[in-house]
Amino acid sequence: MSTQIDAFINEDRKAAARSQDRRLERLRRLLEDDVSLERAWAELNRGDSRAPQATVEALMYSLRERGVKALEEPDTKRRLSTLDKSQLKEVCRRVQNLKPHIATPWSREQAAALVSNWRRLHGRPAHR
Repeated sequence: MSTQIDAFINEDRKAAARSQDRRLERLRRLLEDDVSLERAWAELNRGDSRAPQATVEALMYSLRERGVKALEEPDTKRRLSTLDKSQLKEVCRRVQNLKPHIATPWSREQAAALVSNWRRLHGRPAHR
């Protein structure tokens, strides 16, 4: 199981970099003189499938305060369901790197449970 979570967290680094490059290119295009303010506003607000950072932080708070049990709560499930894959990886890293004086760091198995729940919420098989 730990090999699966390591592979999941470490995969697609190049894909993430390409995605970031596409986002930056999109923003550069929106800064061009021939782009109207209305068009730029509409394009920026259509979203890029990422959950707002406030949602990520609210999820982190739940996971930090209540641990794996939080995965059973409707609000936690809702927040988890809005994350994209890169945000899920970020949350996995963060829960495993919690400072012991703040909250107990999650084990690889607990992080794997987080990934399984996310996959289930996205209609994917829980395990690869």
